[in-house]
Amino acid sequence: MRKGLFSICCRESGFYPARVDTRNIIASLCGELWKCFHCLLQPPRELKKPADHSAVFRFGKVGATRSKVARMKLPIPLFCILVGWAVSTVSNAGDNPLNVELVAESVAIQPGHAFRVGLHLQHPAGYHSYWKFAGIVGIPTGIEWKLPAGWTAGDIEWPAPERVLMFQIKAQGFYGERLLPITLTPPKDLVPGRTVKLEGTARWMCCGRNCNPGFKNVSVELPVRADAPAPDSRWSDLFEKSLSSGAKYSNDWIARAEITNQNVLFHILPVSAAAREQMSRIRDVKFFTEDGLTDPNRPESLTRSETELLFTQGVSEFAPDPLPKEVRGILQAAEGWLPGESSIRISA
Repeated sequence: MRKGLFSICCRESGFYPARVDTRNIIASLCGELWKCFHCLLQPPRELKKPADHSAVFRFGKVGATRSKVARMKLPIPLFCILVGWAVSTVSNAGDNPLNVELVAESVAIQPGHAFRVGLHLQHPAGYHSYWKFAGIVGIPTGIEWKLPAGWTAGDIEWPAPERVLMFQIKAQGFYGERLLPITLTPPKDLVPGRTVKLEGTARWMCCGRNCNPGFKNVSVELPVRADAPAPDSRWSDLFEKSLSSGAKYSNDWIARAEITNQNVLFHILPVSAAAREQMSRIRDVKFFTEDGLTDPNRPESLTRSETELLFTQGVSEFAPDPLPKEVRGILQAAEGWLPGESSIRISA
C-alpha cells in the first residue's frame, strides 16, 4: 500500500524518485510534510476552505523553483496517512534515540515559592531536536503538564539554539546535552512532610540519520519542606549553564531591521567602546527567527561599514502574511558580540 500511495503522489505532483537518490526523496518529502503540518497548526484563516476539512499540501521536485511547485489538495485523513508513511520510512529504529527525563533544580518544595524543573535532553552523536521555532521542518520540544490542583507552570526558558540539519535542510535546534528550564509555582497550602509527584507528557522530534517523533510520560517526586530547599548538586550546574546561555537584550549593540518581500536587512550598530573594538573581529553571524519570518535555508550575507555590520537573511515563503512590522529573534556571532556573549535578543 505504501508503494502504491507513494507512486500516485509522485505521479500527480511531478515528484519522480527515479531522478533523485533516496536521501533527497526523504528530505524533500519530510520537508513538505512538516510545512503542511505547520500550516495545520495555524489559525483557521490560513486553511483553504476549512469547511471541507482539507488542507493545502505541496510537493515539489528536488531542486525545483517555487514556480515549478505543484499544488495538491489532500483531505486531512490522507495527509495523516502520508505523515505516518514518511515517519515509518525515515525511521526504522525501535527505540527513540533521544533520552528525555524531568529533573528538579532543588531537592525539595517550599510551599508558595516558585522553583525550576527542566527537561533534560541527551542527544546521541549526530542527532538533534528543535528549538521554540524549528524552522520549516521539525517540531519544538514541549510538555503537557498534569499538575496537582493549585499549581501553575511557566513557559520553557529556552537556551540559545544552534543551526541543525535534517538531511540537507537547515533548522533551529540543539545537539548534545541540553536542559530546558521551566518555572513551577506550588500553592501556599502544601503540607510539609508530604511528597508531591510532578508529571507530564513530553513531546519532541529527534533527527539525525533518521527522524524519530517521541512522546514520554515524565515525572519527578519531591518532598515538601517548610524551609528553603538546597539546590540539587546533580543538576544545579546544568540549570545555571542553560539559563546563562539564553539570549538577552544588549546595552552594547543596537539592531535595526528593514523588511522587504525577499529579505530582511539588519543594521547592527556597536554602542559601547568594547563593542566597537569587537566589531572588526566578527565574521560569522546567524539569525534565529522566533516567528518564521526568515528561513535559514535562504541566502545569507554579512558586510560591514566603518560604523555598522550589515547582515541579510531571506524571507521565508511561509512567513506571516502580512509581514510583521518588527523582527523578533536571536542574533549570534561565532566570535562573540563581547567576550562570553555570543547571542543577543532583538526586537527591531
